Amino acid sequence: MSAEENKLDLGSFEQAKVGKHSAFSPAEIAEQFGADAQCRAVVTRTAQGRYLFGNRRRAQAGLTAGDPSELKAQVTLQEVFGLERAIPQLDQCCRIVPMPKLIMTTRSATSSSASRKVAKGQEPNLNLNKFLKTDMECWLNASFVAGYWEDNWESDIPVMSVTQENAADSLRAARNLDIADELALATTVTGEDWGAGTLGSSTYSPITKISAAWLELCNGAIDNAYVKANPTILACNPLGWVDFIMNSHLYSYVHAGLVKTPPPGGMGSIEIPMLPSMRVVLDPDLLSTAAYLIDPKYMLLGQGPTQSIAYANDLKRVEGHVLYEYLQPKLVWDQSVTYSIGVREITGVHA
Repeated sequence: MSAEENKLDLGSFEQAKVGKHSAFSPAEIAEQFGADAQCRAVVTRTAQGRYLFGNRRRAQAGLTAGDPSELKAQVTLQEVFGLERAIPQLDQCCRIVPMPKLIMTTRSATSSSASRKVAKGQEPNLNLNKFLKTDMECWLNASFVAGYWEDNWESDIPVMSVTQENAADSLRAARNLDIADELALATTVTGEDWGAGTLGSSTYSPITKISAAWLELCNGAIDNAYVKANPTILACNPLGWVDFIMNSHLYSYVHAGLVKTPPPGGMGSIEIPMLPSMRVVLDPDLLSTAAYLIDPKYMLLGQGPTQSIAYANDLKRVEGHVLYEYLQPKLVWDQSVTYSIGVREITGVHA
C-alpha cells in the first residue's frame, strides 16, 4: 500500500457527506463542533465486507478485517468493528443480502421441477425455476455522539470510549427492532394462550397451532400461495417461552432435555417428534403475545455499507463520531402481496 493511499482524510465536512441519505449535513455538524471543525478520519465497511478509509477519491485501497494494523484511524475502525462484534439476536432469523447499491431487486426461488424417469435415448423436458421478486431500499440508522476533552480527562472512566460503545449498541438495538417490526407484518395464524390452565394442567398444547402454521408453510397450501417453505426457527418473546416450557403437555419433553432454552445470544432447540430439529430464538423486542415460525430463506435482511466518521475541533477541544448503518429487513411476499411466504405469526400465545 502506497503512502498516498495510507493518508487519512483531513478534508472538510463536505467530503464526509454520505450522499442524499446523509443524516447530518455539514452545516449541522459545524453547528455542533464549530466552523473550524475538521473531518479527521473516515472508515467504511462496504456491503461486501471490504474496509475503505481515507479520502473517498482514493478509497480503492481495501482492507480486510485482518488488516487493522495498517490503519492510522484506529479508533474509527474500532467503532465499525464494535458495531459488528455482537450480532443482533434476530439476525439469526434472516438471510443476509449484501446491497452494494441502496436500491436493489432480489429474487427468491419458490419452486423448481425435474424430469422423472427419463427413458433411454429421450431428451428430458425443459425445466424452469420460479422466482418471487422483492424490491428493497435500504434506510439509514445513525448515531451521533460528541464530548469535550476535559470531560474525558476529568472522569475516572474513558468517557468517549464508553460513549462510542453505547452508540454502537444503540445501532444494534435499532437493527434488532427493525427486524422485529418486519416480522410483526407476517401472515397470522390464530393461536391459543400457552399459559392458560388451572392446577398445573394446561388448557392448550402449543404444538397444535405451531403444527398448523408449519403445515401451511411446508405443504404449499393456498394460505402460502402454493409455495413450499421449510421453517426451521421458532422465535418468540421470553414471556411466551416461559409459558411454552411450563405447559403441562410438554412436561415430559422438557424434563427429558428435548426442549432447550437458548443461551444469551445463541439458539435453543426443540427435538420432540412433532417438531424435529426446530431451532429457538428468544428476543424481548418481539411481540409478547406472538410467536413466529420462520424459514430464513424468505426473511431477508438487506445489508448496505456501515460507516464511521470522526470529527474534532482542536480550538474548542471537542471530538465526536457519527456511525451510519444502511439496512432493510424485508419479508418475501407472494405476487399478490397476500401471504408472507416464509413466516407465520402465531397470535395470542401469551396473555
